[in-house]
Amino acid sequence: MERKIDEDKIYIKMFGRFEMTWQGKSISLGRNMNSRSVRLFQIILTHRGTGISRHDLAVYLYQNEEVANAANSIRVAQHRFKKQLENSGVPKTMTDYYTTDTEGYCWNEEFPAVTDVEMFRKDKEEAEQITSLPDKIGKLYDAFLLYRGEFLEDAGAEEWAVVYSVWYKQMYQELTSELIDLLREAEDYEKMLEVSRKACELYPYDEWQVYVLESYQKLGLTREAGQVYNETVRMYREELDLDVPEHLTEVYKRSAGQNDQSDLIDDIRNKLEASIHSRGCGAAYLTLANFSDTFRLMIRLTERNGQKMSLMLCKLKTDCYNECNKKDSDHPMQILKETICDTLRSGDCYTDFDQGYLILLMGAEEDKCELVFKRIERSFKNRRKNKTPWESELTFDIVPTASFHRII
Repeated sequence: MERKIDEDKIYIKMFGRFEMTWQGKSISLGRNMNSRSVRLFQIILTHRGTGISRHDLAVYLYQNEEVANAANSIRVAQHRFKKQLENSGVPKTMTDYYTTDTEGYCWNEEFPAVTDVEMFRKDKEEAEQITSLPDKIGKLYDAFLLYRGEFLEDAGAEEWAVVYSVWYKQMYQELTSELIDLLREAEDYEKMLEVSRKACELYPYDEWQVYVLESYQKLGLTREAGQVYNETVRMYREELDLDVPEHLTEVYKRSAGQNDQSDLIDDIRNKLEASIHSRGCGAAYLTLANFSDTFRLMIRLTERNGQKMSLMLCKLKTDCYNECNKKDSDHPMQILKETICDTLRSGDCYTDFDQGYLILLMGAEEDKCELVFKRIERSFKNRRKNKTPWESELTFDIVPTASFHRII
């Protein structure tokens, strides 16, 4: 929330875009914010308390231009700015903003104005004298909110403005670093996140993302930390054609989710190991839906890497099939299922289909399917010994995979 300003004074914002307000209303300065009348006002205001010589003012105002009568041109610019103030509703008695003497031009201290840069410096100086942690944070935070961008960014690269821009930016960086350190000490990570994110918006290449990542980690928001890191990597590569600073990467790995990521990886590993252990080391039994997804994926991979695969249907043929409970351990279908799992490789998979199983053989030519079937049949017969007295028979069919490439 912006602090309340005395309505009898004109509030002037010099951080970021130049703005003036009086009694809560914006003072319109026309479309050209870089006019000489506006620039004259800004230069004299910036030198408030010290004044500026006629020579320096002319140099700053006109730079390399030849001016026949600089003093007269300055009076004209000053008159135009006064009219702009009057046209915006400011009383005429509040428009004389400078005085002259033998040395040059001085700011008129009777002019009722307050600026964000003065408030910024004052807050920073007062914060240095405060010992209470909450009060110190509050005062630094007030100053932090005043800084909306570089000093008079509309002035561009004008020499007189650049000097102040660099100076205030350094003050802002020092203040923000101190504020973040205090917020960390107070364990106020939500405000620490707010401060570091705003700093990133103003100066995205100054590595303020380090503190954003730390804040997210402290708040348990590791996914958000990952998003910030990925966006930072993209920004550096696309806009600067550089790799993200190694320091930032190290901080991300250390403080923006490495521990939580380790926990997540351990959880995934445990679940996968439990799944693998539960089905044994042979071929993987899948539901028909999962088998279909796996088959579609394998079709795509074989198109890319040239690996061979075959699809085989192994069926059980018997007149007594429906007389047994399929869930019984000695049921032929259950025995066949165990046989396929133990006989085939771990890279193969199979699923229920009709009165048998549909098998996906990776790395196998179709002419090898008969050999695979005979191995299954031989193992199946050995397992069938001493089981139910009725006879059963296995058959197999090859399902050509070539036609699937056209539809998947």
